[in-house]
Amino acid sequence: VQVAELVELEAVALAPVQGVQPGEADRVAAFRIANLGNGPEPVRLELDAAAPGAGFPLDPATPALYLDTDGSGTLSSGDQPYVPATDLPLPPDGTLLAFAVASVPADVPDAARGRLQLTARAATGTGAPGSAYPGAGVAGVDTVLGTRGGAAAATAEFLVAGARLALAKSLVVADAEGGARPEPGARITYQLDLVVEGTGTARGVVLRDPVPPSTRFVPGSLELDGAALQPEPVVRAVE
Repeated sequence: VQVAELVELEAVALAPVQGVQPGEADRVAAFRIANLGNGPEPVRLELDAAAPGAGFPLDPATPALYLDTDGSGTLSSGDQPYVPATDLPLPPDGTLLAFAVASVPADVPDAARGRLQLTARAATGTGAPGSAYPGAGVAGVDTVLGTRGGAAAATAEFLVAGARLALAKSLVVADAEGGARPEPGARITYQLDLVVEGTGTARGVVLRDPVPPSTRFVPGSLELDGAALQPEPVVRAVE
């Protein structure tokens, strides 16, 4: 009894859905390709920037695919671009990490979805599961395509999540006699209301409101959402 060589690939998008902004450039999607077969298998990668089901086409970079050649797990200057139609050797149970880079068009609507699909194809061949290639394996054994037919695909979605900021400022004056006259010694309470519209997240928001001339800041009077806050620049994500 001779065991045939099984061709079985797997592709996974490490972040299946990412929030993006209209016009955002060079967003990265990471994909892991694994050889689940029992023999070495060279694979080829193909990228589709307008995969089925996409609401708009993404704009792939040039080059658009990189390999994690430095082993950092993230796209970095040490990673090499993937040359289309190049076979990448994968040992049994071996994996490789690939990065796809694309930009989002500036005119896409809020909540639209773009899709990057990475497909890995076995060099032995692709076709119906169970298809055999006599003598194509190591030492001349037969090769058989597994359940995925010698190919595997994974999709990363880019969800356009626009965020628009609106700021309103109001004040209340309280004088020493219980009135509302802006006289020396009166206390002015300012309120800033920041509203985020849309489905996105506004990141790195910095809100600055300098103390007006001829007034002084009352220590301990600064609050954020009802909690005491030091009078330092605040950077936070707002949803």
